[in-house]
Amino acid sequence: MRIVFDLNRILILAFLLAVCQSLYSQNVIVESRIDSVEMYIGSQAKLTLEATADSGAKVSFPECSDTIVTGLEVVGKSKLDTLLLNEGKRMTIAQTYYVTAFDSAFFHIPGMKVMVDGREYASKDLVLRVYRYPIDNADAGDIRDIKGIEDPDFVFADWLPMSSFLLLTVVLFAAAVFLYIRYKDNKPIIKVIHVEPQLLPHEKAEKIIESIKERNLSHASDPKDYYTSLTEALRVYISGRFGFSAMEMTSSEIVDKLMETNDKESLRQLQSLFTVADLVKFAKYVPMLNENDANLLSAVAFINKTKEEVKDSEREKPHDVVIEEPRSKRQKRILVAVIVLSALVGLTFLVLSVREIRIMLF
Repeated sequence: MRIVFDLNRILILAFLLAVCQSLYSQNVIVESRIDSVEMYIGSQAKLTLEATADSGAKVSFPECSDTIVTGLEVVGKSKLDTLLLNEGKRMTIAQTYYVTAFDSAFFHIPGMKVMVDGREYASKDLVLRVYRYPIDNADAGDIRDIKGIEDPDFVFADWLPMSSFLLLTVVLFAAAVFLYIRYKDNKPIIKVIHVEPQLLPHEKAEKIIESIKERNLSHASDPKDYYTSLTEALRVYISGRFGFSAMEMTSSEIVDKLMETNDKESLRQLQSLFTVADLVKFAKYVPMLNENDANLLSAVAFINKTKEEVKDSEREKPHDVVIEEPRSKRQKRILVAVIVLSALVGLTFLVLSVREIRIMLF
């Protein structure tokens, strides 16, 4: 009786273990699929293997580094892709194998095995049919052997990037070398300044008077601009001709200063001109048109009577002045920066040139 009782206990325990194992097995699901069951020789198919288990389970997929089955080669595989389910309690891990075949055949792919927490689970079997490319026997005579290697025609556009990079490399390196030599020589900076001779006093005054005539200021409704310009011409001339600052003096002071060295009789008309100019500018006096013309003639007459002529041979000619300035520290730093920048950019273009040459030749 005791032996029978122990045997019953053993049977019950075995049944419970089988049930637990079955329940545990139901927690792990392994599936496989292939994106196409038919393909031509040399084409590729994607074989995907998935394992669904509780989160945290240790899952190992088969390596399959060379072949799945004989004749069905593995050319690559994806990284593991994990998808969490049921708020993170479950997970599905997938891996895709890229397979190809180089002979027509019917491939039977047995269930692929996945290890989950040290236990092995297998997917369902798959099939794959590989066909040869169809050949039209009617055109079999047109089938020819592979052609030999031919050199491509020269196309300038293909060589343009490389040529441009090489040209820029040469220019930048040449500039860097030239600037480096200049930096080592430490030669001063040479500046050439073009100098035009200054106009004589009466020539300056004549330019202002010509401007008055061109603008026809003597017939303007407001004579203030006319007399301001006319007296300015006289002040410029007197300052240069007689050597005192007529620009900062009043009209009466100018006349008094001129009377010290000139004939008083010849200055009466000039004094009258300044008087009219002051009345126009400060008392809003409006002179007659003929009075404006007369004052202009008086100014011209005074300039012609008192001007000093200079022979052309004695006049200063336009010329260039060469100035040498030593380089400052700031200029030297800028020169070094330009040299380094030119060399770096030139090196960059050299690398690009080498890359283009390798692409074109190899």
